[in-house]
Amino acid sequence: MISKTYFFFDFFSTILVTGTSVVIDCYSTTVDNYIGHQQTTRDGIPCRRWDSNVLQVYKNEQFRDATVSDAANFCRNVGKNYIWCWTSNRSDWDICGIDKCDNNGINKCGNLKIEQPALLRRNVTFTFTPDAHDPDAILEWQRTADAKRYPWYTRPLTYKFTQYNENGTYYMVLTNSLLKVDEVYYRIHYYNESMHCWMEAGKLEIDDRQNNSCGYVYLRNDRVLEGENVYLEYYPSKDVMENPDNFKRTWARSRNGYTSYIKLLENDIYIENKNENGIYILTISMVNSRMNGRYGVYCGRETGYTNNVSVVVQVPPSAPEFVGLQDIDECKKCIVGSDKENIQVHCKTSGGTPPVDVTVTVGDKSFQAMHHDVDRSFYKAFITLTDSYHNATITCSVMNDALSSPLLTTAQVYVIKPPTNVLLVASSDLKEGSPVHILCLSQSSRPSPMVYLNVSGIKVSSADVDTSTTFDQVTSLYSNFITLTAFKREWHGKNIVCCSFNKWYNAPSYCSQPKQVNFVFPPSDIKLEIKFDSVDPLHMYAVCTLNNSNPACTANFLAASISIGSERNSINMSLPHGAWKTEYVVNLNVSKEDNGKDVTCAAECADFQDLELRDTKKIKLPWNKKQMSEMSDEGNGTLIGIIVGICSALVVIVVVIVVVIKKTRDNDQDQPSQERNSLRQRFVYFTI
Repeated sequence: MISKTYFFFDFFSTILVTGTSVVIDCYSTTVDNYIGHQQTTRDGIPCRRWDSNVLQVYKNEQFRDATVSDAANFCRNVGKNYIWCWTSNRSDWDICGIDKCDNNGINKCGNLKIEQPALLRRNVTFTFTPDAHDPDAILEWQRTADAKRYPWYTRPLTYKFTQYNENGTYYMVLTNSLLKVDEVYYRIHYYNESMHCWMEAGKLEIDDRQNNSCGYVYLRNDRVLEGENVYLEYYPSKDVMENPDNFKRTWARSRNGYTSYIKLLENDIYIENKNENGIYILTISMVNSRMNGRYGVYCGRETGYTNNVSVVVQVPPSAPEFVGLQDIDECKKCIVGSDKENIQVHCKTSGGTPPVDVTVTVGDKSFQAMHHDVDRSFYKAFITLTDSYHNATITCSVMNDALSSPLLTTAQVYVIKPPTNVLLVASSDLKEGSPVHILCLSQSSRPSPMVYLNVSGIKVSSADVDTSTTFDQVTSLYSNFITLTAFKREWHGKNIVCCSFNKWYNAPSYCSQPKQVNFVFPPSDIKLEIKFDSVDPLHMYAVCTLNNSNPACTANFLAASISIGSERNSINMSLPHGAWKTEYVVNLNVSKEDNGKDVTCAAECADFQDLELRDTKKIKLPWNKKQMSEMSDEGNGTLIGIIVGICSALVVIVVVIVVVIKKTRDNDQDQPSQERNSLRQRFVYFTI
């Protein structure tokens, strides 16, 4: 058994897993204080013993170990500023690659505690239960007045301490505890050939309330649960212990301002026993809320009462449940919110002995819940959602002293993510008859939206587009594609946008930046007319009209032997939707031999070289003016119309005069015949 004292300790860490020791070397403060048992260099080369190197004779004071022999072949810092050792070659050495510990908790290898109550002039018990018990391991109990200023001492004051091992738990009993003298720091050093472990129990705090002349009462139960037994310990004062017959000792309970004395009966609710240490133990069997109160011991009128301890049966709260769960496309009964949105998560639980602790956890992050209503049944936690929370499990846990483990309820988190919309146009100029390369891309969205194209505020019909959707299994995000298959003439020069909509999004719709698209299209029709001038000289000319094109096209007159004269004029007229109407007029030089020949007008568009759009008319020449007047469709309709109009006007005048004469004759039958004859003579003269 090792029985040496270490004055300046550091440690290397040990993780104990299912009884197997896995050594993880590190140092906690400086390389000087490392006393671990690593025996190889950083490259795995075995170290030589420090006392076997003939090139250098080492002294005991150069090591933290007791002697050079105790240092064996362990890595140490001797004369350098790093941890090293000699290798198998006598003159060769290397560093051991031992780093500083970044987590002191890794050195915990069991459960070490100071049993309560720690009372003045009473025994205080320390217990240590290792995670993996090794019967061959060595346990040393150590203490120091100040861990920062003084070393740890092993085997402190043997006459005050007794040690024993029972059922895998190590005990150390401090007898007759004293203030200040025993109020120091305590720890254990637990080790075997392959591992070392240091654990600190902290500073011993001694309770001197036993100075009460009656004694001290301690509640042993960590939790008071309905139907279980409650244990109260009574530590009598020195006077009571030495003169028990001089005191009237009785257990008492206070409740609602009224104190009653407890009647002790065997096999009843209240049973008292005395152990070998002179401690009286009151057992309250199968406690319930009727037994709640403050308990103490009464030692008589002169001595009075001990301290009181509160016994309150702990009532567990109801099982929690989330409030406000929603059903979304692929997630039923979920916590739903948008990415980067601050939401309130509501968890409901009722009853329970305060304090009731309600915690909401998402992944590895916890959020404390607060009361939300007057009856203290609703709790709310504030959470800022991120996309990383999507599909994560959210848990509401409820805990109070009545529970050994929390009550839980879980749900799934669904994080809404609006899309990013992009309108892709291969070219800003489209040509009728060519493929339409316009793509609406709505990407990285959740849930999947309805995607559509919009032209100047009017939604494009689904019949004019092809749609598709993809889903990323890793990110749970959708990408939607809409391809425009045909472009209409009325969309020329208008703004096109790509938009997405879903009722779960915060905005009515999400749209891309608008893009204006120009559309090139040929004339929809062509018309050729042959006309004459309405006045002399009577020239023949041709009018060719091209309707609804962009840009404006030109006309080409074709005739086998007819001479095309000078161009009269050409007019481009703007139509709706950015289209053009073009009219070309040329003179025709014809003779009687050209009668019956064809004149053709063909459309010529720079963007449509293969366009076949033309109109043909035959030449019809008149031989005299009568024939010319009959050719109303060839340009003389206007002259005939004027003649017919003049004739019609003369007929109307004659009819009016006749009506006037008749009326005058009827009104003037009594006038002298000479006057009537004079009037008749004037009318005859006018008509002649």
